[in-house]
Amino acid sequence: ELLQAQQEYVNALRWSKQGGTAGSGVEGLTEAARERLELLGVSKQEIDEIERTGKPTRELAIRSPVSGYVIEKGVVQGSDVEPGMTLFQVADLSPIWVLADVYEYEAGRVQVGQAGAIELAAYPGEPFQGKVTFIQPTLDPVTRTLRVRLELPNADLKLKPGMYGTVLLAAEQAEGVV
Repeated sequence: ELLQAQQEYVNALRWSKQGGTAGSGVEGLTEAARERLELLGVSKQEIDEIERTGKPTRELAIRSPVSGYVIEKGVVQGSDVEPGMTLFQVADLSPIWVLADVYEYEAGRVQVGQAGAIELAAYPGEPFQGKVTFIQPTLDPVTRTLRVRLELPNADLKLKPGMYGTVLLAAEQAEGVV
């Protein structure tokens, strides 16, 4: 599909250079072909290079629309790819999410905006501070826990996806019979 779109663009450029007259629609064809390449994710620099050489390229660089780190790679060099296939997963790890399970009987004491911290075995005695940003609207029927999301700053990238730890939430003191 990409090669075909490039070839259409090259052909439209050739037709316009061969003297397409004003109002003949050749200009619109060239712009439409260029727009199609842009919609397929081809960068402006690569389109300009195709225009300069007059030849479609069989290899195109894939650029992420976001900055971050590749956390999952679904292809290797030389692989065939299909439309809709996930090639890479890219994530910004500077703020990181921590998912915690809160017991049902403590669910009423958790609120969005509440301060919290996580302690990890990898960094004993060094709690990482954050706050609750989301509370799942339903309980897990098997574990009877409520999933809570904390967001923590991670400028030094010490926190890694998949780490386990103990989450401490700053809840108000409760009274009860023990």
